[in-house]
Amino acid sequence: MSLTENQLEKSRRLLEALDDELRNLKRGAITELERVILDSEGTTGWWQNRVKAGHINTAQLFAVFDFLKLDPVRFMREALGGTGDMELHRPQGAPPEIVRLAWERFSDETDKGPLGADFLKTLDTMRYEAPQRAVELGLEMIVWAPRNKIPHLLGVVGSAWRLMCELDLANHAIYSAIQMARELEDMSAYASLLQRLSYVYSEKPELETALSLAEQAALTHMRLGNRAGVAKTLVDQGNYLYYLGRWRESNALQHLALDWLPEEESHNRTAALVFLALNHLELGSPHEALGFIEKAEVEGAGLVRAEFSRVQWVRGLVHEALQEFDQAAASLEAVLRDWSAVHLGNMALVACDLARVYLHQKKTAEAYRTTLSLRKLLEPLRKNRIASAAIALFFREAEEAMTIALVQEVKSRIEGELRQRRWWRLLWIERKLASSR
Repeated sequence: MSLTENQLEKSRRLLEALDDELRNLKRGAITELERVILDSEGTTGWWQNRVKAGHINTAQLFAVFDFLKLDPVRFMREALGGTGDMELHRPQGAPPEIVRLAWERFSDETDKGPLGADFLKTLDTMRYEAPQRAVELGLEMIVWAPRNKIPHLLGVVGSAWRLMCELDLANHAIYSAIQMARELEDMSAYASLLQRLSYVYSEKPELETALSLAEQAALTHMRLGNRAGVAKTLVDQGNYLYYLGRWRESNALQHLALDWLPEEESHNRTAALVFLALNHLELGSPHEALGFIEKAEVEGAGLVRAEFSRVQWVRGLVHEALQEFDQAAASLEAVLRDWSAVHLGNMALVACDLARVYLHQKKTAEAYRTTLSLRKLLEPLRKNRIASAAIALFFREAEEAMTIALVQEVKSRIEGELRQRRWWRLLWIERKLASSR
């Protein structure tokens, strides 16, 4: 993805407007700003370099607004107005049938009948627990959809395909939805669809592109004066920063998102709390992580089970970090039950985590069975590089880990642990069969 000339020009205009605000302050304001943002002493020339380049990341942009005590949404609308598009790469390959039907329907400007916001909201919720059914309903309804609802409907179908690891199909659907939203000049839909597309790229995984898409969505919401929309994109950006290993930056954006998100946005508030927990795990603070998970459980109590299971997944990881392996296993086992039919990519990752916890518990039989169950997911997940890579890595690491654990148990045969020795033999037979294939 790349910025268009129009987008670059708007970014430069914004930074120049902020530069004017800084220069109206007392002498030394720019130096103080750089010290606050960069956490270092002395003038670095960083700010002038940003103004000259015409680009700044979202966390730094909000830090500038905070330093100047400006309302970001109001300032953006006054300084820029209008819209700026991001240049998107056209998906490769033939588009799916629903995209062809959507363009046929979109070219017909007659009003076909009712398909209201309530239906689309219900369909968007359904995709979490029944993504295939959501796709089927979308295909049935696309020819009857009002023209201005087609981008939203395609976006929901694309998001359902993403959950099914059909990333190419998802990309086609959401890309076309974005083009339609542009033609309709529906910039609210455009911003939301950029967010949906960012999720697809995050799973390819092309995290820098996902981050750029979320940043563009945030800027569009700002220009529209949509504070809640901006807050949702902050959660997304914080998520991608977590996966990029930029945990402190992610924390800053998630805290800001929680300040901005209204109370009824329980889905996004829960997501922000979950990633605050994950960030604190990576930063070596599991007790603080547990506190955020407990808040997430309260915040997300009304979510559908498939969504709430993400909270339980991270709870399992927190208990593992605290070496509370029984609690960790219980949480992860519950998640696997909830995701047995959907969310195959996440199911594979949870299975990896659960097998690792079993090894901590010295439950090598359970670890072995869980490892074998992952093999069934290799074919359906071949298009999901994150899940496939995780399974491959687990097989490389777990083989050695289970060998060590099982050897130790065989050494304890004097204590009569015949069941453990039987599992050692089963593992040996399985490896012999694998090596002969």
